[in-house]
Amino acid sequence: MPLPHPCRPRSPHRTAPRRPCVLLHGTTDRQVTPEQADTLAAAIRSGGNGAVTVRLIPATNHLLLADTSGAPSGYGRLPSKLVGPTVLGPVVDWLVTQFDAAAIAPPARGTVPCGETGDSSRAAILRSSP
Repeated sequence: MPLPHPCRPRSPHRTAPRRPCVLLHGTTDRQVTPEQADTLAAAIRSGGNGAVTVRLIPATNHLLLADTSGAPSGYGRLPSKLVGPTVLGPVVDWLVTQFDAAAIAPPARGTVPCGETGDSSRAAILRSSP
């Protein structure tokens, strides 16, 4: 009997994250295929978390760097080792959506959304950022 993959939850119903999730995936990622992002999202959803967003980033490799081939052997020759706006834009958009939702929605009963403060306001979320 094969051992389970170390990143695959044995039971998504027990281990799925309960908070909103964003999965960023480069379309040229050769280490984890873009289809696997959909599989992971489905596993999280089947665990009861419907707040999953998948963003496929065109011409972006496993490291979330601009790369039309995605071959790991070419990582050292990439012209830039900086995460660019094609990745950062969707991240910022998603975070703004989450902050807006947290600012207007009361926290779920029994949860502490911002560290130990219990303050779910946008200001508290922004204060807790480094």
